[in-house]
Amino acid sequence: MYFPMSRFAFRKPVWLAAAAAGMLALLAYPAVAASRVASTHASLTTLRIAYNPNATNTSIIVAQQQGYFKKYGLNVKLTASTATTNLLPALGKQFDLVGAGASGILQFASQGYKPILVSAETVENATTLRNTWLIGNKDITSISQLAGKTIGATSTTSTQWEGLLNMLRIVGISQSQVHFVQVPFADVQSDLQSGAIDAGIVISPFGPLLLKAGYNDLGDPAEAPVNNDLELSIGWVAYAPWAYSHEKVLKEFQEAQWAALHWMHTHDAQARQLLETQFQLSATAAAAYPLTKYVSFAVKQSYIRDWIAPLKAVGALPGNFNVPIKTLVYTP
Repeated sequence: MYFPMSRFAFRKPVWLAAAAAGMLALLAYPAVAASRVASTHASLTTLRIAYNPNATNTSIIVAQQQGYFKKYGLNVKLTASTATTNLLPALGKQFDLVGAGASGILQFASQGYKPILVSAETVENATTLRNTWLIGNKDITSISQLAGKTIGATSTTSTQWEGLLNMLRIVGISQSQVHFVQVPFADVQSDLQSGAIDAGIVISPFGPLLLKAGYNDLGDPAEAPVNNDLELSIGWVAYAPWAYSHEKVLKEFQEAQWAALHWMHTHDAQARQLLETQFQLSATAAAAYPLTKYVSFAVKQSYIRDWIAPLKAVGALPGNFNVPIKTLVYTP
């Protein structure tokens, strides 16, 4: 994960962001690997990508470092940002693809923009593919105890954030009744120990490690739809007119991603080293991270549709929002 050094109280922006299928994709890969392996291009097409530098985006780094983007005809320019959702207005201008979750896509669309989910990156659910935890200090065992408490989270521009607000709403706690501070995933445990926070949002591998250390599971902010369906953790978003005029580029992007995923599957030790060198995970966290478990590139309309009601419930999406979901999910 990316762990910023500075911390500050959150200021809510105008709009906010945010694998069984992944394993099936991995199992299917060998059967199609031969057709997905190399292709030589006389010229390269530039593709500008803004990504969040954390372990969920390992395949992007692998595709760049191992030369898969170039192999499939792309000259990729990567820009790292810890708040990629805030870069969505630059789609079709400064960037061709931006990493974002369902909440960012929906809120961006509600403002009249034309975002479209062209590829998933990682997915999750509340059971076998759980990847988000709200962890409470050892004396807090229920989310209903959080009124008047301090909660740590990495960002207010994420689906996790909106899911947390929805969890609090359900038990009758408003956003104004809690204090939010920015805490990197890796610092949640130390801040819980010191009393700086009473609860914090984390993802894998930190959730399981904190539970083993005796902290409490207060729920899954990423499962606000409460249907246990597969949900989008993070995906790649484009400007819709650009996407449909660059279908070849998007196909090449997917081919490079497939190749990177296969490399991760067959080069586990080297891939885990990237978690330490590129994303500053500790050796313990890197060893515990389920490297390919959540990866899935397929897109589904439900990834977006399932979040409409929860976002409306917390006021993050207008009550009259009616943008057709089919316009927000890429269909080549």
